Amino acid sequence: MCTWAGGATASRIAKYTTPYRHLLPTVPILLIQTHPMRVALMPFPIPTGHIFIEAVAAVRAHLKSVPEGQARVHMHIFSHGGCDSALNLIHKLHLEGIKLQFGSVVFDSCPSKVDFWASWRALR
Repeated sequence: MCTWAGGATASRIAKYTTPYRHLLPTVPILLIQTHPMRVALMPFPIPTGHIFIEAVAAVRAHLKSVPEGQARVHMHIFSHGGCDSALNLIHKLHLEGIKLQFGSVVFDSCPSKVDFWASWRALR
């Protein structure tokens, strides 16, 4: 789950993670919170930061824990910030030679185009 930039508090995120925990109680949830400044000031791809190093390690460990070919990823992406995080995560996984098999992808309130000034106004 890749959150939106700004305002993604624990209680707001829980509105989404709680139903997933009820539906799939044994499936791990990887949560990447997006910081507004990372989206606004850093171009894709960003330098490898600790968030993505830890996320790649978590994905690698999960893929090793299930039979090969049976791991399906459900990705829930929120807004522009979530798109940025998801793209960076997939890029980092690709650089590590890790390929994901997607079961589904939810684009929740994701914009169709990137516009710096629209993002700026949204974050003010």
